[in-house]
Amino acid sequence: MSNKRIWLSAASILFLVGCGSNSGNSGNEPYIPVVTPIEAPVVSVNEKGDGLIWEDVARATLYEVDINDEETVELDEPEYLFSSVAGEYSLKIVSVAASGEKSEATEFEYESRASSLSELYCDGSNVTWVIGSSDYYALEYSVDGEHFSLVSESYIPVTVSGVYTVRTVKGYKEQGSIFYSTSVSKSIVVTEPAESMYVLEDASAEDSATLSESYEKFVYKDGNWKDTTSEVSLDGSYTDYVDGNAADFKYWYHNSYFLYEKEISLDGSYNEFSFSVKSYESTNAVLSFQIKQDLVINGINFNGVYIKYDVPQLPTSWTKYRVSFSDSNWKVVYDNQPYDFATIAAFVNNYGFKVQKLEDFLPYFDVFQFRLRASYRDGGPVAHTYFDNVCLLNSELKNTVIETIIPSLKAKESYAFTGNLCSGKISFSEDGTGLLSVSSPMELDLPVKHEVVEGKLHVYSEVEGKDFDAYLTSNDGGTNLVLESVTGTFATYMQGIVAEAVNLLDDFESYESTGVGLDNDHRDESQLSGLRGAYFADYYTGGNGDSPVGGSNWSLMRSSDYNELSKDVYHTGSQSFKLKSNTNTMRFMTWGLKDGTATKGSKGKYFSLWAKGGDVSNMTLRVSVYAVSKVDPSNQVTDSIRKWTDFTVPMNSGWTEYKLELDESKEYYGFSITTKDGGNKQYVYVDDIYIYSSMSPWGK
Repeated sequence: MSNKRIWLSAASILFLVGCGSNSGNSGNEPYIPVVTPIEAPVVSVNEKGDGLIWEDVARATLYEVDINDEETVELDEPEYLFSSVAGEYSLKIVSVAASGEKSEATEFEYESRASSLSELYCDGSNVTWVIGSSDYYALEYSVDGEHFSLVSESYIPVTVSGVYTVRTVKGYKEQGSIFYSTSVSKSIVVTEPAESMYVLEDASAEDSATLSESYEKFVYKDGNWKDTTSEVSLDGSYTDYVDGNAADFKYWYHNSYFLYEKEISLDGSYNEFSFSVKSYESTNAVLSFQIKQDLVINGINFNGVYIKYDVPQLPTSWTKYRVSFSDSNWKVVYDNQPYDFATIAAFVNNYGFKVQKLEDFLPYFDVFQFRLRASYRDGGPVAHTYFDNVCLLNSELKNTVIETIIPSLKAKESYAFTGNLCSGKISFSEDGTGLLSVSSPMELDLPVKHEVVEGKLHVYSEVEGKDFDAYLTSNDGGTNLVLESVTGTFATYMQGIVAEAVNLLDDFESYESTGVGLDNDHRDESQLSGLRGAYFADYYTGGNGDSPVGGSNWSLMRSSDYNELSKDVYHTGSQSFKLKSNTNTMRFMTWGLKDGTATKGSKGKYFSLWAKGGDVSNMTLRVSVYAVSKVDPSNQVTDSIRKWTDFTVPMNSGWTEYKLELDESKEYYGFSITTKDGGNKQYVYVDDIYIYSSMSPWGK
């Protein structure tokens, strides 16, 4: 059996050798099998377009890539990524077997370029760019950072307001064999004009509590903004305006900034920022729109960026500002530094973010602010700035317009007048009646009626023998009047009449009685009445006292016998103020200065009062007129907020006018009269207290 197996094996060998002889070998040569050469890679651009891929080659254990005959890299995987370095590249890719055998080279040439994209522009309907079709691989776009889509046209239609972003797509473009190695992004703010006006402030529509609650209030202290409720306040009770109430922003003369801010939500752009304002002297304002949310665009966080419009010297009469957003006075504050819009636009443009117009950026501001500042004054009295009709709108405005508001003609309460033949004063009541008081060339009181007809003030008398029918015009809302025409029996005396509004502070005709004041016997302010209820009274003790206005050296009156309403002695009308003088200095102050309710001030050149002497001795009256709405122990003697002088009223003197010259730029809110001379008890009389400029109500 063993020999048989060997034989079979030998036979098999012989058979194999015999078969090999058919290939041309001699019967004695060994067989050498034929090995197929290793194949070259068949390459294609990968799905991302940033390199080449190929199928694994049989027997290949690695691949070599020769780059520009200068460098060879070995790859374990069948993939090669294009170079991001700009230049032209010639590749030779071979398969390498374990034995070291190499395939023929597959050649591939390409050019690597950095992507480019021009600035974006908006023509009102489309976002466009200047770029040729061969300059990019592909483009994508988004609005407000949402999903990116491929650009199918050479523009993007504007459908909504937002940040339009266009970016190049990193990848390979077969035409030209170009690999674009970077992605470039550009953004532009495109805002559709808002359809309706946006009201930032209109105090006419809110009560004071609602108005104040809508604002956060801050004061700038120690280098930071600090929340405050004690140093600033806000109400809508101010009515000296042509359109209902105005917002009264109250702050202090501390040489500090005070800030009021409220949240806003804008859904479009506006080309006009409009507001009306009136203020105290020595104040300025900054009105600003700020971004308090995180807003990141192309790597820039715009949180804290704001735009501001400065009014360095607020007007003291009502003025309307129509501010264009193309006005160069707008400043953009970025990183706490102010820039003009062109500068900041160029800066952010370097980051691929473009704003063509300042107003296009408005919807991204979420806070509106009033920043107010008053120069320092001793005692830091309250300051007031009044705003109304603060709004954003779209209009035909091209340039900023600032104009003084001329309200509709309305008769003021009292006027001084002079004409060719007569002078005097005239007073008007809200019920359409009035009183014409002629002081020269005769003394005459003439009842009149009045009404506004087609923008003119119609004044007429129906008294027989003294009738007249006059029409007067005004270009300042009724502060100054000029006679246009007059007819009637009394017309001769009315010729050439011009009238100037005067501010009647008191003529004591409105009080029914002496009443009850705040004194030692009456401490409940809710029970105040009559003349004493309208005037706070205290006296100088030289020691400890309990006066809320005067401080430690002043006390409330200890007796109810300290001032009276006189119905027997008067200058005009039928009543006057009877001031008491006794051992101590006594002071009588308008009540609004005590509790801060004197919010409506008066301007003029002169403070005037009429006084009549006592029957014991000469009397010194110290008169103080205050440019502050509340007097307290810290500010009552501060010269910067008051004007004062001493008048000597001779004993037994008749009615005489005494005048104190004022600062015409300031508003004055009330007065005090102090009887300085101590000694024997006596009384002086005061009547007809006015502030006026060039015309005295008495024609002098």
